[in-house]
Amino acid sequence: MVLLVLLLVVVLPVLDAFLAPCSALAGRSMPSSSSTHSRPAANLRMTTNIPTTSHTPLLDGEIEVFCNREINMQQIRAIGFDMDYTLAQYNLAFELLAYDGAKQKLVDTLGYPSAVADFEYDSTYFRRGLVIDKERGNVIKMDRHKYVRQAYHGFSPLAPAVRKELYMASSEHIPLYTESTFVNIDTLFLLVDAYLFAQLVEYKDRQPSQIKHSYATMYAHIRQCVDLCHRDGVIKDRVAENPGDYIIPDPGMVTMLEQYKESGRKTFLVTNSLWEYTDVVRKKKGRRCVESRGPHFHVL
Repeated sequence: MVLLVLLLVVVLPVLDAFLAPCSALAGRSMPSSSSTHSRPAANLRMTTNIPTTSHTPLLDGEIEVFCNREINMQQIRAIGFDMDYTLAQYNLAFELLAYDGAKQKLVDTLGYPSAVADFEYDSTYFRRGLVIDKERGNVIKMDRHKYVRQAYHGFSPLAPAVRKELYMASSEHIPLYTESTFVNIDTLFLLVDAYLFAQLVEYKDRQPSQIKHSYATMYAHIRQCVDLCHRDGVIKDRVAENPGDYIIPDPGMVTMLEQYKESGRKTFLVTNSLWEYTDVVRKKKGRRCVESRGPHFHVL
């Protein structure tokens, strides 16, 4: 039996950063020195110049699926799906649970200045495909050849000369971009980390006496607090109480799963969430899924 795990994002951020041209959008004013959470100057987004077509789009014109590799499905007997941000798409309210919970833990548990609790979140500022430089407090954008085309320190763009000195490969200096120093923003969960990290970098640079931690330590603290929010119920308990407030409805998901099953293929769900939370999300996404282990998945 051939198993294929398809991480099919039901609401695709169309050809997100890794497949997009390396150009950034600009036009926002720089944050003032009196504010650590103003809307920043340039948005480190990737742009996609996908031409519009006249054919009938999928799902009422709101969702289309783009692929860059064809798969012969005749030999595929089982298809697996991730749950969070794949079958289950979350809205801004879900991101704010992690963001607000993490910044409060930074203040209450780790002794960060009380002003951190007043930070505000902009979910549109970063995109997947960017890279966090934990040691330098930067967020960078590389092309497929690992050439850094843009770099921001906090919300401030680095001058080309500085950027090239830090990240340009030479005979004496070859950046390795190892996980010990760099973090790939490869999931939507990490957008909260990136934005909060940039805010703390800005705050530390302006008021170094109030935050004496290194940039790398600040990122470790952010990751610690966000992870704790996922474990201690700050996020998942709230979602379980009222999943409709956080999960985006997808009327086509159950139909898709039924079509796979009718074709004779097995389907399974892969997630690191506990069963209690998985069951809540599963029932919200497919109201006809009422049995304890199905009917739309053979294995959970």
